[in-house]
This record gives sequence, C-alpha cells and structure tokens, in this order.
Amino acid sequence: ARKPLFDTIGLVFSLVAHLVLCFLLVPNYGLYCGAIAVAASGGVMYLFRTITGQLLYRTIKQPAKSAVALLLGIALAVLGVVLEAHFIAKGLCCLAAIGVYCLMYRAELVRFVNMGLSIVKGLFARKKS
Repeated sequence: ARKPLFDTIGLVFSLVAHLVLCFLLVPNYGLYCGAIAVAASGGVMYLFRTITGQLLYRTIKQPAKSAVALLLGIALAVLGVVLEAHFIAKGLCCLAAIGVYCLMYRAELVRFVNMGLSIVKGLFARKKS
C-alpha cells in the first residue's frame, strides 16, 4: 500500500519467471511443466512480496512458518503431478496439508473463526431489529 512500485516490480519478476520457465520446460516436457511454471512464478511473487513486506511492515513473526507453508505448497504441486491418476491419494495428501496448516496457524484460525461468528451474529441481530 505504501510502495506500489514494489508491487509492480514483483509482478514483473513473476512474469519473467513464468515466461522463462514456460519457454524452457513446456516444449520438452509438456503441459505439466507449464503448470509447474505457473506455481513457480506464484512462488517468486510470494517470496518477493514477503521480503518487501517484511522490510516495510515487519509482519512475519516466525519466518520458519512461512518457509514451511511455501515448501508444503510446492510439495502439494509436485504430488499433484506425481499422483496424477490417484484421486484418493491426492485428496489424502491435501487433507494432510490442510491439517498441517491448521496446526501451524491455529491462533490465526481461531481469530478467523471468531471474526466470522461475530459477522454472522451481527447479521442475525440486524434481522431481528
């Protein structure tokens, strides 16, 4: 919000990473590598925004959690390709990842649920009046 130039630079990095990876991977390895290029360019954007956001706002209290979350996302992307024909195995891997995310971010999850409940309570309170 304070530095829109950083957002533009991040978009350019993401675009360049996406184009380079697609140019290198898709002709030789096909559509799956195109999907991996999309995920990787999203990772580049995530890393750039995390680093610049930390410089401006100091919001990440535990960088290890962010690193684990990014690595878990990459692992899920790779497992999605490896387990292409195994829907149940992919679903179980996704459920396990969601469980890990919920354990890592349980304080944030509790705040999110409480915020949602207060919004719902506010909506019902308006309807009664």
